[in-house]
Amino acid sequence: MSVPSKPKAPLLSYTNAAGGQVALTHAVFDHWLRDKLKAAGLQPQKYSGHSFRRGAATLEFAQRMARILVKNWGDWVSDAVDEYHTMTPVQRLAILKVVSESMAAACGRQMLVPARMVV
Repeated sequence: MSVPSKPKAPLLSYTNAAGGQVALTHAVFDHWLRDKLKAAGLQPQKYSGHSFRRGAATLEFAQRMARILVKNWGDWVSDAVDEYHTMTPVQRLAILKVVSESMAAACGRQMLVPARMVV
């Protein structure tokens, strides 16, 4: 959805009920997220807007985005972005397959590798 904003409005902003432009800050997003989680019958204290940062980094790494771009997009100054690089189920299965094939070759027999991994 595209909503026109004023030239001096913050990059991430929205128009409130009174017609004013409001910056979409971390606090505003967390409040919105808590409301939506409550409405869905979930416990909002178990979630945080920060989860989206990790999820975005994981998705970007899975799409083979360069680390420096993931780091810049997530606004990381430190190397903490590396802590958020979690493997996808497909990547885990690929590692399992390589290890299984190596073990099979060492043992001289075929080992079964699951067709897909259930997470």
